[in-house]
Amino acid sequence: MNVVGDVSEDKVRYCERFIELLIDLESQLLTRRFFNTVLDDYHVLVRSRLSALSGRQDDDGHSGRLFRQLLDVLSFYATFEINEETGEARTDSEMTAIHYDQITSLQVRTVSCSGENSHLY
Repeated sequence: MNVVGDVSEDKVRYCERFIELLIDLESQLLTRRFFNTVLDDYHVLVRSRLSALSGRQDDDGHSGRLFRQLLDVLSFYATFEINEETGEARTDSEMTAIHYDQITSLQVRTVSCSGENSHLY
């Protein structure tokens, strides 16, 4: 068994296969609408990108490369512009409206949690 750094190659391969499973779940319309909630709630993409495996490189520069590529594919499917309920492509104006709604929601939560300007809402 080969060991890369202080982690065995088997563990690295397991993480890569797990990301492939997540990609499969995310790319299928039937599981996507439910799986997106889990993916967002557990911050899978953010945690994976901040992981040691994502930033790892060996002397040959290969360790972690496949993991990062798989994360890019998962990110692509997670942000794919499709309506999960109907399966139809979303327009640019729909995507812009969704983005603005998310920003507004973040602003409202931030202001309400700060306590300083909570009398405005």
